[in-house]
Amino acid sequence: MINIKYKKVIQPISFLSRDFEKFIGVRIAEAGVHISRIRLGILHTVDKIGFRCQQDIADWNHVSPQSVYRHLNILIEQGYVQKQHSENDGRANTLTLTPKAKKLIKVTEKIIKKSVEEYFKNLDDAELELLSTLLTKIKPFKKVCTEKND
Repeated sequence: MINIKYKKVIQPISFLSRDFEKFIGVRIAEAGVHISRIRLGILHTVDKIGFRCQQDIADWNHVSPQSVYRHLNILIEQGYVQKQHSENDGRANTLTLTPKAKKLIKVTEKIIKKSVEEYFKNLDDAELELLSTLLTKIKPFKKVCTEKND
């Protein structure tokens, strides 16, 4: 049996995570952008950190490396990612974001920024800092990898 003091927070935390993800997804769809959360997450991750191993991209997006592989192939088919054989290593491929992907990222970054501000509008700076502190105490943030420019 779960202690009652934990029951008070388990459902709200679970709801908050799903609700936030859905909130962002709805705003993106309302703007006429139709792409899955995972594929959009992969594109945004690659834009920030570059193409690294699938595990890094998977960790950032909370999916399996197999899922990243599957969705990358779809992104290639849809023209968001270009795949070229490496000149140095015949077994390796070089993946790059296409202009179509970069345009999508630019559009969705604006939507996400506005949506995040709207979602947390009822919290002041001190409350946001407290929320961040409390969430980090529960589960320390694992910095998977740094951005390309770091």
